[in-house]
Amino acid sequence: MPRDRKYSFRQLRASGWLLALCCACVPICRKQAPAGVTHGFAYIQKDEKTASANAGSAGEISAYKIQTARAVFQALVDARGDLRLQRPALALTRSESFAAWMDPDNITVWLEEKTYDLCTGFGPDSLNALAAILAHELIHYYEKHEGRGSAEEEDADHLGGFLALSAGFNTAGIIPELLSRIYRQYDLPDHLDGYPGLAERINLAKSAADKSADLYEVFEIALYLVAFQRHEEAALCFGTVLKRFQSREIYNNAGVNLVLKALSHVPDRDRRNPLELDPETRIPRAKPLSVSYDARKDPDRERAFIREQLLNEAIRLFDQASALDRNYAPALLNKAVAYDLTGQQRRAQFWAQEALLPAQDQQGYQTASDAGILLNDLQAAADNRPDPVVPPGNGLPDQPPKSFREQIEGIDLDKRFSGLQADQVVGIGQEPASGSNAALAVKYYTGSKLMVLSQQSGSLPGGSAILIHLTRENYGGQTATGLRIGDPVGKITPIYGMPDRRINLTNGALLIYQSAGLVFRTAPGDLIKGWAIVLIEKAASRA
Repeated sequence: MPRDRKYSFRQLRASGWLLALCCACVPICRKQAPAGVTHGFAYIQKDEKTASANAGSAGEISAYKIQTARAVFQALVDARGDLRLQRPALALTRSESFAAWMDPDNITVWLEEKTYDLCTGFGPDSLNALAAILAHELIHYYEKHEGRGSAEEEDADHLGGFLALSAGFNTAGIIPELLSRIYRQYDLPDHLDGYPGLAERINLAKSAADKSADLYEVFEIALYLVAFQRHEEAALCFGTVLKRFQSREIYNNAGVNLVLKALSHVPDRDRRNPLELDPETRIPRAKPLSVSYDARKDPDRERAFIREQLLNEAIRLFDQASALDRNYAPALLNKAVAYDLTGQQRRAQFWAQEALLPAQDQQGYQTASDAGILLNDLQAAADNRPDPVVPPGNGLPDQPPKSFREQIEGIDLDKRFSGLQADQVVGIGQEPASGSNAALAVKYYTGSKLMVLSQQSGSLPGGSAILIHLTRENYGGQTATGLRIGDPVGKITPIYGMPDRRINLTNGALLIYQSAGLVFRTAPGDLIKGWAIVLIEKAASRA
C-alpha cells in the first residue's frame, strides 16, 4: 500500500481511522534471558553477556523522548482496545543489545534509546518506524505468544502492521530499511544465532506488510458497502477481518451492519436511529438464521422474525466490543439503539445513559451528541410527544438536485473495469451458508484508489461487481460542481440536495446519495474529508 500518510515526531496526532491498519515489523526469536534481564521477545540479541536492561536509568533519557515514545505506545494500546488483559507499560533503557523486547513477566515493553534515535532518522516517517517496532512487541503480548518459532514472528509482523494502521501509522515500505539500519547501527552480522538471516527477515517483513495492507483494504471497503446497503458483502468483509484481528471497532461496525440490515426487513417507525460506525477497521454465524414453518407461511411474520434475530445478533456483537473495552462509547450507544428497535425502551435508555459519560470523558463529541439525541427521543416517546425527525429550517432546495456525472482523476468507471491491472488482489473467502466467494482488487492512482469487489455466487449466475473509487488525503482535484477536500460541509446540500442517508462516524459522517452513486465523507469541524463514487454491476451488463 502506498505510503500516503507521514508523521514526524513533532507532528504526532491522535489517529483517525480504526480499525485502521498498518504494516509490519520484523521477525524475532525468544531466547533465554541473561542474568538480570527478562526480555522475552527481543528484536535482536547482540551480546547476552553484556546485556542489561538496567544500564542507564530512565532519568538519563530526555523527557521529550519518553513523552513521544509513550504517546505512540498509548495510541497503539488504545487502538487494540482490549481491556481483558492488563494494560502493558513502556520503559526506555540505555542498554544496547536488544533494540526492543516484550517482558511478559512484568508486562512491559522495553525500548532502547539507541533504537529510538535510529527511528528519528526516518524524518517524516519517524513515528511510523517507532510504531512498527512497538506494535510488533505488543502483538506478542496480546496474542499470548510463547516464543515457539517463526510463525509467531510472522504473526507479530502481520498483526502488528494492522495494529499500527489502526492507530493511524503507516509503516508500509519502512521495515526493510528499518531492519537494515538496526543491523548496521548495532554492528551485527547478517546471520545471528537463533534468528533467520537478514535477507529472510526482510522478505518475511514484506510478506507480513502485504497481509496487513490486504486487511486494511477489506475493512475500508466494508464501510462503504454498509453505506450503500450492501449488507451481505459488508458482512463477508467484516468476517474476513475478524478471523485475523479482533478489536472493539470491528465488532462495533459488524453490529451496525446487522442493525441496518434488520431495518430493511421491517420498516421502522419514522424516527432517528443514531447508529455510529467507527472508521478507525460480519462475524460468520455458526449457522444460518432458522425460520419456523409457521413464520415462513406469513411473509410479514418472517420479515419480523428475521429482523429480531438480526438485532439480537447485533447486540451480541456490541457486547463483544464492550467486553474488550467496557467504556467504548460507540458500542454502548449502538446497543441502546438496537434495544430500542426491539421494543425494550428501558434497556435502551440505560445503555444510552451508559454511553453518555464515557463519550464526554473521552471528548467523543459526536457520540455524546448522538446519545443525547436518543435519550431525548426515548423520553419523547415515553411522554407521547412527537418524535423529531428532521430539524426545521434546513434550507434545502424544494426541487431535486441536478444530476452530475462525477469522475475522480478523469476516470470513467464504466470503462475502467474491463482489463483493470490491479496493484493488489485480496481473496475474501467463502461464505458457507450461501456458497459465495469474493475477491477485492485495488488499483492506486496519484490521489485516489479504485476498489473492485467481484463476487461469484450460486444465486447470482456469473457473479457481480461493486466498483468504489475513493479520493485519498492528497487528492487535489474537485467534484463536477467544484467542491474540494477541506471545503465546508454546508456547500454540499445546496448543490446535491438532502442525502438519502447519513451514517455517523466517530469522527465525522458519511452522506450517501444512492441514486447518484456518490458518498461524501466529512471530518470534525464540518469539513469535507473526501468522497467516493460507487458503481454496482451484474456480470451480464458487462458482457
